[in-house]
Amino acid sequence: MTGEDFLPSVLDTGEKKFTDEKFVEAVGIIKDMADMNAFNEDFNSIDNIQHRDAFTMGDAAMMIDGAWSLGPTLEAAPDKNIGMALFPEVDGGEGDPSSVSAVTGTGIAINSELEGEKLEAAQKFLKFFYAEDYYKDLMKADILVAADIEPPSDITPLLKEVSELTSNNTVPVYDATLPTNVTDTINSGLQEVTLGNMTPEELGEELQEAVEKQQ
Repeated sequence: MTGEDFLPSVLDTGEKKFTDEKFVEAVGIIKDMADMNAFNEDFNSIDNIQHRDAFTMGDAAMMIDGAWSLGPTLEAAPDKNIGMALFPEVDGGEGDPSSVSAVTGTGIAINSELEGEKLEAAQKFLKFFYAEDYYKDLMKADILVAADIEPPSDITPLLKEVSELTSNNTVPVYDATLPTNVTDTINSGLQEVTLGNMTPEELGEELQEAVEKQQ
C-alpha cells in the first residue's frame, strides 16, 4: 500500500508519517481480513511452529510466513502438494507487487582484540561460514541463503521457486528496522486492531507518537 520508500521517509526524513492515509489503509486491510475470519481464532496466541503445524496437518488452508519455514514444512509434509505465492497486489497500492519484505539475519562478529591462534581460528571459521560450498549445503537442506551463488542442481523445486520470487526487489521488514519501542507498539497494536480493540487510525497515531519520542 505505502510503497518501498515509506518507512525510510518516516524514520529518516520525516516526510511521511504513520498517520498517512496509505498506512492507515494498509492496517485497515488487516482488520478487514480479521473481521471476515480469514485467520484462525487463536492466531494471536500461537507461535510460528504451531501455525506451521496447523498448515502441515491440514487444519489451515494456507499460512503467511518467511523462507525459513520452507525446510520444516517440507520435512513435516513431504507428500503434500504445497505451493507458494507473494501477497496479492492491492488496489490503490503504491508499491511494486513483485517486491518482498526481506532482511538478512545471518552474520558473524569477532572480537577485535583477538590475537595469535585465537584470531587464526576465528578467521578460519569465517572463511568456512561464508564459503560457497557451505551455502550450497544449506540450499540442499531447503534453506534460502543470502548469497549470490549458482544453486545446486538437486535443490527442491520449491526452493527454486522461493529464490525466483525473492530475486526481484526487497523492501524492509518493519520489526527488523524500527527502533525497539516502535516495534513493540506496532506488534502489540496490530494484535489490538485484529481483536477490535483499536482502530487503524489509533494505531497510526500511537506509532507516530512513538517515532517522534525516539527522535
